[in-house]
Amino acid sequence: MMHDFYAAIQSEAHTARLLVATPLCFRPHRLIHFLDMVRTLSDFPVAKMTVVIHTNTKELGELAMLARLIDGYQDEARKFEVVSRPNLLDRYDLCWQHRSTIQDVFLSSPENYTHFIYLEDDTRFSYLNFCYFLYYREFLRPHRLLPAFIRIEYNSKKRMYYSTDLPDTMDFDTTMASIKRKKIAAGPYAFVPVDNAYMGMYMLDRELAGEFVASRSFDREKSKEVLSWGIPERAAAGLCRENVPPGYLTRYVVPIEPQSLRPAHCAWIYHLPNNFTDWENAANPFGCVPIDAIFSQPPPASDEQTIGQCKPSIPIPGTLVSSFNSDALDATGELREFLVAINSTEKADLRFRHAPRTPARAAAHALKRNVNWFGPGETRAIDVFRDGDFRMQETETLLLHDAVFSPQSTTVCSLRRGFFDASIANFFLVSPTLGPLANNDPLYKLDANGQCVFSERIATLEYVDAAAIPVCGTGFHNYGHFLYDGLPTIHLLQAAIRAGIAEIVGPPLASWQREVLDLLGLSGRYRALHAPALFRSIVVSSHISFHVPYPTRFVRPVFDTLRFIVGGPFSLRTRKIFVSRLHDTSKRVLVNRDEVEELFQQAGFEIVDPEKLTIVEQIRLFASAVFVAGESGAGMANIGFCDPGTRVLEIQPEAFVEGWTRAACMLFGHEWGVFFAKCMARTESDRAKPSVLEFRVDITEMRAVIENLV
Repeated sequence: MMHDFYAAIQSEAHTARLLVATPLCFRPHRLIHFLDMVRTLSDFPVAKMTVVIHTNTKELGELAMLARLIDGYQDEARKFEVVSRPNLLDRYDLCWQHRSTIQDVFLSSPENYTHFIYLEDDTRFSYLNFCYFLYYREFLRPHRLLPAFIRIEYNSKKRMYYSTDLPDTMDFDTTMASIKRKKIAAGPYAFVPVDNAYMGMYMLDRELAGEFVASRSFDREKSKEVLSWGIPERAAAGLCRENVPPGYLTRYVVPIEPQSLRPAHCAWIYHLPNNFTDWENAANPFGCVPIDAIFSQPPPASDEQTIGQCKPSIPIPGTLVSSFNSDALDATGELREFLVAINSTEKADLRFRHAPRTPARAAAHALKRNVNWFGPGETRAIDVFRDGDFRMQETETLLLHDAVFSPQSTTVCSLRRGFFDASIANFFLVSPTLGPLANNDPLYKLDANGQCVFSERIATLEYVDAAAIPVCGTGFHNYGHFLYDGLPTIHLLQAAIRAGIAEIVGPPLASWQREVLDLLGLSGRYRALHAPALFRSIVVSSHISFHVPYPTRFVRPVFDTLRFIVGGPFSLRTRKIFVSRLHDTSKRVLVNRDEVEELFQQAGFEIVDPEKLTIVEQIRLFASAVFVAGESGAGMANIGFCDPGTRVLEIQPEAFVEGWTRAACMLFGHEWGVFFAKCMARTESDRAKPSVLEFRVDITEMRAVIENLV
């Protein structure tokens, strides 16, 4: 069917000058999708088009292959440029390389380009899609909204189109945040927001590009303050959550045919791999909704409503948010009483104590010079570690009714009591106030007195009539914190809390996190949140923070289960591993890392960067080790997969007193040692990077240590 707007926009479309950017992670078997995208773009009848392809390969043969494949689609008006971006810090950096294209090319040459488009390399974006955006951009401009797209796939077995990114059918009149779904009439369509606005691409005119570059969403780190999505997803978010008009959770709206409730064809973009809808896995929440059924009419109102379905009163913006600790709650004597209360209509907040805070003594791990303590002279760490004592954190589980979990800050807030103090404790490490929390989470703000209050976003809070268990606290994105703070209690509770009673919630998962949950059988119970939600009840552990520095015996079942499921090694343990932190230069920087790693390599150690390995590869690698050395950091969490008796040598700046690797060694039965390295003197210029701690290992001393221990 010819769309009404198509002819009306042709003059503007034909004179458009497009700059397109795409990240191409070079994988030969997926080039067919990339070439489909190239062919589609080359058919655009526009005045000019330049497609900049950022790729991670530096192999001359592969670059030559790309040049040959795209050459036939080039002419005077269409140019395809391949830019090699090898040696990136991590694989997600590739998705962010196009930001420089916006600044340095698009905005700096207004005479050359009128529109910028970012596309993932497996997306078919058509000329009709482009014309649709041009036309309805002007209709939606007064509302500060943007025409958006719906990604689709073809299900080869059911022979139907399916939505790629919507996990469930939506109510046409009410959003998942339980607020009225606003509608803008434009032509034959009603433009409405969808509950998950991700679409794997974005498009900008010059006005929008200027706004985008000045926004937090333009920056990889600052975008975390706006969106809880993963790194590549945030790279494709555009202005999705910037300058959102009142009553909306996003600026993106899609055209819906009011009678059929079907999204208009002009807004369909094809996700070429079909890997969501054809992936037959019960844990896969996406690709399951037919495109004709993404919306349903709301059910008729019922005169009967259970107590559990009554939405509590929402605080007004500006309401002070206090805090509480677990002592404020009544304790149950038996776990079964606690579990019964999760879905009780009485809404009594409770706690169950699994184990108290306990001092642990391991005399063999007291510091002894040239036995397990090496490096420079007396430091503050010597006094902290000298007697071998460490503290195991208390282990409690709390039940809070009518409580909010926010994926932006991973905080838990009871409407009645305020913040659970364990969920905000990490913010006080960097500030005496909750300013860092308010800066990170739009649900909260500081008032004129510097106190934390609810922001205007509280009015759009989603209510979920269910019980939830947060997977982790503020350390969610950190490998060590996720394993130590997040999983121990959840892994143990899953045996007691049946599926269907409570769901596990948290921010969207990175691929490595999903791999971990898959192995533990938890991914099917996980619900990724993109915005704060008010749950009927939240079950939260005291381990949500500070379980890393004060670990308990309850970390062991997570590591034992993962090791048991993955299996291996199938020969004697012989490997010596040095864990590199080359990827992290934001906190603790070993200035002579090259020398140190060369020294260990000469001594027979494998230099490994765990971030470059899958979870299964990490588990099998560390399971085969007899000696693990490395700097303090998340990578050392993998010692939990080593067999008892493994020798561990931790390299630690003398000014950095951190005992979690030492405590973990005691819990897992390893032989721990520490090398305290000298810190570098700070200069005047260091004030610009106050969080960076630089230190140097004395190579002569370290060589003697290796000869003594290996």
